[in-house]
This record gives sequence, structure tokens and C-alpha cells, in this order.
Amino acid sequence: LILSFIILYLIYSFNKKVAYTVIFFFLATGIIVNYINYNSNNTKEVSKSDRLINFLSNKKNKIIKKKNIYFLVYESYPNLETLEFYGFDNSNQINFLEKNGFKVYHGSYSVGGLSIASTSRLLEIKGKTSQHGRYYLSGNAFGLEIFKANGYKTIGLFKSPHFFGSYPITWDEYYPEGDVTKIGGKTLTKGIFEGEFRFDIFDDNYEYKEYLKLKKNYLSSKKEDTLFYTHNSYPGHSQNSGKCRKNEKEIYFTKLKKANKEMRNDISNLINNDPDSIIVILSDHGPYLTKNCRELRKYDINTIDKYDIQDRYGAFLSIYWPKSIVPIDHDLEIIQDIFPTILANITNNKNLFDELKIERTFFDRFKNKVGGVNVYNGIIKDGKDDGKPLFEKRSYKLKN
Repeated sequence: LILSFIILYLIYSFNKKVAYTVIFFFLATGIIVNYINYNSNNTKEVSKSDRLINFLSNKKNKIIKKKNIYFLVYESYPNLETLEFYGFDNSNQINFLEKNGFKVYHGSYSVGGLSIASTSRLLEIKGKTSQHGRYYLSGNAFGLEIFKANGYKTIGLFKSPHFFGSYPITWDEYYPEGDVTKIGGKTLTKGIFEGEFRFDIFDDNYEYKEYLKLKKNYLSSKKEDTLFYTHNSYPGHSQNSGKCRKNEKEIYFTKLKKANKEMRNDISNLINNDPDSIIVILSDHGPYLTKNCRELRKYDINTIDKYDIQDRYGAFLSIYWPKSIVPIDHDLEIIQDIFPTILANITNNKNLFDELKIERTFFDRFKNKVGGVNVYNGIIKDGKDDGKPLFEKRSYKLKN
């Protein structure tokens, strides 16, 4: 897609009329194809998968401790250790969380280094997936299906349709009501002729204030048997140009402070409104602030260290367990452990965490993201810090 935009931009530089003709053809074809796909996809009844049927056939897997569950994803929010490396002291925020009853799981990371690759695997509870990530983020995920089968209503609140694509949307309630194909040519053309295709170009048609207003309403109005999932914009990651700006970290720190304020407001609304719920505060991946502030595929693998990996795959995780639940002390290592640990704590199947947890390694394009360096069970494989733990400050035990 990005390559197509680059080609169009080059054509525009030489001949505007030809460029506009190509763009019109490109958009018209896309609209027609997506219209056909959208209608064919949405006419299909979403049936229970064999995986779900097998899960539900075990009576011990039935949810017996029904709690409202809130997933609050903060875009590119790092671990405390990573922020200390950047030179930012975030201890006040950690103290705030702990004083409000949250347990912070230090040293957590994701098996995916981008938003969709990361959070789709969280919802699907699977490393190797068969569909595009947007399919699962549209509500068609194993984790969500489990709760639906137990009488839960699923609500997905997003800042834009970027996470949906053109797949059938099966959240019981969601915002915004639309998919990425309905944004139109104006936004795409804007991205092309600005000289770069920004990662957040799809957010331009949606007011963040409206998103915050809706989120506040949801967090302040208690509904029974609800699973609420939302993904915000802050603090956000670098601008993806492949070159760090001179004040890249300072810009990020400013946005991090804004994210901290938003998080405090969210938590205050929830604790006051629904204190007997399970609240998950997490991020999807890191902010991309080291080296070139983007992918490291052109770097010598021996120059890529643990902080470069933390910077891309590290993901914040903190959970509030209500007083009515004494949580089993699982070794939460990746954010994809969230559904397994919650389900193990609200069903009669105490082995469910081990049954559902996925392999602790990268499943996306890690050869691009971190030059081929990988992580297995918290230990770095290859690179400058080969054989060392990804995090020194961690809440989980490393395997011998």
C-alpha cells in the first residue's frame, strides 16, 4: 500500500493529470471491490468455531464468577525499566496504580511489535493466526467468543475504524460505526500529497474529544455482564519516518504525561463506578525511540541490544483484581496472557492458564522490526545481548 502511494506521488511530481486519473481509477476500483467483499462477508452467519465448541464442552470452563471486565489499551506505553532508560521517571504513575489496588506486572512484552499484530493475538489468544489481525479486532476473536457464549455483552471503543478494515464487525456494540474503506479518497489523497503517508492519517476524520467523551460515559455507567475493550491514542509512537527528530524523546514525554492524566481519569471513573470489576491497563507495544525510531532490518544484528527490543516489543501491563477474587499467582510474561489468567480466575478450571497460554516468542515480522533478534521465554536470542533477559526488572520467573 505504501509503495503504491510512493509511486503515485512520483507520478504527481511529473504530471498531475495522469496522477489524478490513476488515483480516481485506484479509488473507484477499491470502492467496488470492498463493497462486494463487505456485503458478501456480512451476509455470512458467524458460527461457532471447533475451538470454541471444544472449550465450551468442558463444564469446568464455564464462567462462574461473573465480573465486568475492562481492557484499556494505551498506545505505545512502555515498562518502567524502559522509561528509566529513556531518562523519564514514571514512578509516580506506578505508585498511583498500586495505591488504587492495581498489580503492576513488570517486564511484560508482546509477541507482536505493532498495534494490530499485538492486540489481535491478545483477543484471539493465539500466536500463529490464520486471518488478518483486523478480522479479530472486528470482534471475531476466540477470547471474545468465550465471553459471549457465557452471556456477556462485548463493547469495542476505538479512536477510528483503522482497526476494523472491511471485515464483518461482531462486537455487540462498537464505535465508530464504519470501516476503513468508508473514509474515502479525500483522506487518502491528503496522505499522498502531504509527501508522506502518516500512520495516523485515518484518525483525521474523528475527533479525539468525542472518543474521550464516549469512553467516560462507558466507564461511568455500570452495565452487568459486560466486556469493554478500548484502544486510545496516547502516548503514541514515533512518526515512522525512519529518522528520529532531534526532540523525539521530549515530544514523547509530553504525550506520556497526557496519557498518564487520561489513565488516572479512566481509573478514577471505574473505581468509583464499578469497584467489583476486573480492570486491565495495558499497552500494545513500545514507542520506537531508539536508533532510527523505526525498523532495524538494515542494522548489524550485533548492534541491536535489549533496549532496542524493549523499545519495540515491550508492553505495559497492570491488573486490578476486585476484593471478591483472590487471583492465582500466574507468571504473566506477555500481554497475550491476560485472557488465560482472567479465565482461570473466574472458572473452576485452575489449569486454564497453562492450557490457553501461547508461546513466548515473536510471531510477526521481527526480522524487520528488530533485525532478526527474537525472544524466547524472556531470554534474548541473537543480537548484542544474546542469552540475557529482556528485562532485569520483571514480575515473572525465567525458565531454567
